[in-house]
Amino acid sequence: MALFAVLLALFFFKWLPYPRPKGIRLEKIDLDSINARLNPETRFLIEAIQKSIDIIKKRAPDIMTIFGKKVPKEDYIKALIVFKGLLSRGIPEREALKRCFIPYEIKSGQQNKRLLLTGYYQPEFSGSLERTEVFSVPVFSWPEDLIRVRLKDFSENLPGISLWGRILGKRLIPYYTRSQIESRSSKYPVLCWLRDEVELLELQIQGSGIIDLKGQKRFIHYAASNGRKYKSIGNILIKKGLIKGHGVTWDDIREFAQKNPEKFKNILYQNERYVFFKWEDKGPIGSYGKVIVSGASLALDSKFYPPGIPVLIIFRLPDVKTPLEWLNDPENEIALIGFNHDTGSAIKGPFRADLFVGNGKRALSLAGRLKNHGRIIILLPIDRRQPRN
Repeated sequence: MALFAVLLALFFFKWLPYPRPKGIRLEKIDLDSINARLNPETRFLIEAIQKSIDIIKKRAPDIMTIFGKKVPKEDYIKALIVFKGLLSRGIPEREALKRCFIPYEIKSGQQNKRLLLTGYYQPEFSGSLERTEVFSVPVFSWPEDLIRVRLKDFSENLPGISLWGRILGKRLIPYYTRSQIESRSSKYPVLCWLRDEVELLELQIQGSGIIDLKGQKRFIHYAASNGRKYKSIGNILIKKGLIKGHGVTWDDIREFAQKNPEKFKNILYQNERYVFFKWEDKGPIGSYGKVIVSGASLALDSKFYPPGIPVLIIFRLPDVKTPLEWLNDPENEIALIGFNHDTGSAIKGPFRADLFVGNGKRALSLAGRLKNHGRIIILLPIDRRQPRN
């Protein structure tokens, strides 16, 4: 009962689901005022719509509260079904949107407060099931002493948030930090081995990957975390003046780590967050249980955005030299219809979004350079029963 009381207090004072933040308002806009091109590849969009329909049916509350507006989830499901049907019949995206949704741009009272969009991808690494001289960095699976507390297990009215910890006596306390986990490495079950710590860090940040085990490729996916706060290693390296420039690539981090192994280890421990993995038959899988879609699936903050809902994000692409499946003919500015299919430890607040851009090195090229400001627009389903204000 004491633990339940603590969780209930946390819910009311910190984790009230889908709050309306101070100074945030929704401003109705006209889709025709948006000149940027919509999603370049409709087939990815159609696939993502079906994922959202499935997610909303299973995961969303009956009444979805979106920045103060209450929407029955059945309205979203019906709108998405119609939207998918229109696109499948060849109706242009803009016209299909007009028939199904009303766009509201998220605005802030703070000057220059805009969406920050980043990108993530599914990396591919060589690995081994046995430790060797080449493959010596372990990828751990969920340890026996790591406890997950899901608030929804105590009440369906609580949000879908988890606490991670371990039992000490009769108390649940925070789990070990990254450095503590590595100092206890012999106590953890190992899934496979990678070449270096930078590959492990990359895998942990992206949350999933493909491991090539002597020609046999297997999907590996996030299983659990230690619940500790995430800190960007790239940002730490820049702030300390160890890497010059405004952006850091994985090649930059790897080069620094190879030249300064001890210094890199100390910096790595400043990111206390640690991720444990499991094998999967498919991937990558988002936080709501569905395989995410390149160029259409977004990670958004679950405190503000209910699962599966569609948004429109308007941003400028970095220079994309290598085309991707969903971005064969990139233009500088794009209006992308995206869907809340995932979450991320670094994706906090109503003005943060992370776009899944695809698999492998081609996707890495875009994900590594995508850190752009833009606009985010909520797409609310048209309520045909009564006029909307």
